Amino acid sequence: SPNHVCVVRLAATHPCFDGRRVSSVTLASHLGGNVSGKKKKGAAHVDAGDDVGEVVCDDGARFPLVAGVRGRVLERGARLAHDDLLRREGFLLIVLATAKDVERLLGGR
Repeated sequence: SPNHVCVVRLAATHPCFDGRRVSSVTLASHLGGNVSGKKKKGAAHVDAGDDVGEVVCDDGARFPLVAGVRGRVLERGARLAHDDLLRREGFLLIVLATAKDVERLLGGR
């Protein structure tokens, strides 16, 4: 049984890596709460499709960041530099996803 923890990253095929460099990543301010306890009290809630931030590239291109999963935000990423994101060492969010979304992501196992 999966533990429902999802690490949200930018795909290596994302347009921000197509001949561009990421200048900045801004995550929505409402995602930063003090999370505590077994039930993750104080965690922000996101739905699949919610706008969670924006990527700005060196050429001025802007790309919205959209949550792909529904759940509670446990942590916001700190290593959001271009190379960290491209090498997948950085992440945008860690989300405790709902059981229904985990099932959807895993193809209904």
